[in-house]
Amino acid sequence: MGTGKTISITKRAMVALFVLCIMVSAVYAKDVKNVALLSNSTVPYKDVFTGFQSYLSKHGAKVNYHIHIMDDDIFKPKQVIQKMKEEKTDVIFVVGNKAADVALDYSADTPVVFSMILKNKKLRNAKNATGVILEFPVETEFSFLRQMLPEVRRIGVVYNPKENSEKIAVAEGVAKEMGLVLYAQEVNNPKALPNALKNIAKHSDVLWGISDSLVLNAQTAKQILLFSFRNNIPFCGLSPSWVEAGALYSLGWDYTDIGTQGGEAAWKIRQGNEPNDVPVVAPRTIRYSLNLKTAKHMKIKITEELISNAHQVFKE
Repeated sequence: MGTGKTISITKRAMVALFVLCIMVSAVYAKDVKNVALLSNSTVPYKDVFTGFQSYLSKHGAKVNYHIHIMDDDIFKPKQVIQKMKEEKTDVIFVVGNKAADVALDYSADTPVVFSMILKNKKLRNAKNATGVILEFPVETEFSFLRQMLPEVRRIGVVYNPKENSEKIAVAEGVAKEMGLVLYAQEVNNPKALPNALKNIAKHSDVLWGISDSLVLNAQTAKQILLFSFRNNIPFCGLSPSWVEAGALYSLGWDYTDIGTQGGEAAWKIRQGNEPNDVPVVAPRTIRYSLNLKTAKHMKIKITEELISNAHQVFKE
């Protein structure tokens, strides 16, 4: 008799737990008004949004998306943000710096999940924002550099201190911990670049490229790549286009997975987390490009494993 009561109580408890689980699922599967602001409509931006949508869909989130492309001539940021406030939008998903600027300028209360963002200083002070920063940690970059060039110990870098002083300070510490030497040359204006490169040639085995609008751009590309070839100092480029032009390699991103990471952040917010309690993260997937012609010119041996795992290989 006691045993029967115990079984009955257990069954009721299991039923109650089952009902509770259904109720919780229903809460997180309810309709979400999510506005997507895309800086432009090119493929990488669309891939990011696809990854974001796919993640939320797999988790049962029924989302009402309102998509706004900012390269559209009729885009009016104030009207869009006002409409979001009136509709009580749950989450704003932004793709690109331009979109992030609009969201952060006009919305201080609605949670913002960003992606494809590079060095947006507004994000540091925004309590309502989190997401994916479009930059690998220095540890990741140097670890990959050691895989590609295991004999290298001296890393050269040219940079504009107004833009990259913090990153260089971090990089110096990381290099020291990894048994590497970072030789950093400040460039305060384009005219200072030739002399900085001459100093790099004397003290470095490789030139590390970092995102820097003053030092590494379309106007300085030819100068940087000629320096690399003439001095047999491999250049770690910023993108596949740099690699195609002559850089030894570059690290890149899986845009769909970046969108998935954004979806993960949005899901955490929907579960009750505050945006500033959800850590800002770097891309977790590396897609790299290689230039085997450059490697051959500089007599650099690239392992078959690195070649076969490359996302893109330039041979001629």
